[in-house]
Amino acid sequence: MNSATNEYLKFGAEDRKSIYSKYITYSMLISSLILLSAAVYPIIKDLLRNNDQEQIKVEAPRVINYSQLSAPPSY
Repeated sequence: MNSATNEYLKFGAEDRKSIYSKYITYSMLISSLILLSAAVYPIIKDLLRNNDQEQIKVEAPRVINYSQLSAPPSY
């Protein structure tokens, strides 16, 4: 961390201040990658899902005979 520049060693706050921009860049890169992966994940999941089999649609008439319905048992 202590690098010799201008004939003196950086220490304390000077050393931390000199590497601050590097850590800000790393943190912005990491947070951007996390947000990007969260946004792209559903798209990739849909692309990788196996959609070879199509669902067969069955159209059957639905008839409800209200006279055959009964009330639920009471306890």
